[in-house]
Amino acid sequence: MKYKSLKMKMLLNHLDSNNQMTLPNLMLQIYMKSKNSELSDKFFEEQASYIDFVCKKLTISPVQAVLLSIFMIEKDKVKLTDIRNFLGFYLFFFNELDDLINRKFIRCHKTNDEYIGIINSQAEKTIANDEAFSPTDYSNSSLYDFFELLKMIFTESYTFDEANEEVKLFIENNSQLNSIQYLKNQNLSEAEQMLFLYFAYFYLTEDKAVFVLSEVKNHEIFNSSIDTILLLSNLEASKFVKNEMVERIVEKQIYKIKKSVLKRFLA
Repeated sequence: MKYKSLKMKMLLNHLDSNNQMTLPNLMLQIYMKSKNSELSDKFFEEQASYIDFVCKKLTISPVQAVLLSIFMIEKDKVKLTDIRNFLGFYLFFFNELDDLINRKFIRCHKTNDEYIGIINSQAEKTIANDEAFSPTDYSNSSLYDFFELLKMIFTESYTFDEANEEVKLFIENNSQLNSIQYLKNQNLSEAEQMLFLYFAYFYLTEDKAVFVLSEVKNHEIFNSSIDTILLLSNLEASKFVKNEMVERIVEKQIYKIKKSVLKRFLA
């Protein structure tokens, strides 16, 4: 997270040309003024009109308004230590942060002893439209909605735990869908189910018929402590996928999802 003078100039120009009381503009103002503010009483007093507006519209606290503004403007993954350095404030409001995570404004995970956060894409889009955000209600959804969810988790840097939480929530609320019933009847582990959905999503949306083991292992959802080789072996034994055995080198082995399985999944 780097706060360069060129970036400051661009942000100021944007603010000058869009000087309206909207969430994006006010959060931009909060972001710029919070640098080295140490979250002092003076900072909150001077920015009260902006912060109060954001707090009321999003139902969050003043500190959360500052944190969320940083995530909103930075957009990319942000180390929590970088946020502390940016603010010049070396304590941290983990309760405030946990609440933002629980309400799905942001996602956060630990990598190499470093906590990294990123704004939820749905929250970002909603706030950018100057609207209050609330998490997606998955009840009574369609198969199209399910694939929109899969698109989000497989293309937007979700960890396995984050992706699995969303998938489980969708499944719990949509037993009326034949595809969901099919998934529930297979008795797959959560990791096996996620890998099956990975194959199904990319085959059905991008016509991707071939999956190289190294490619699957390097995907963010599966590149943690998950034993991808074991998962693939289990799916192969259950006849969900097949190993083409083109390469002797394990990492280059090719897998394909069976079309007969996809037909039953989509029936």
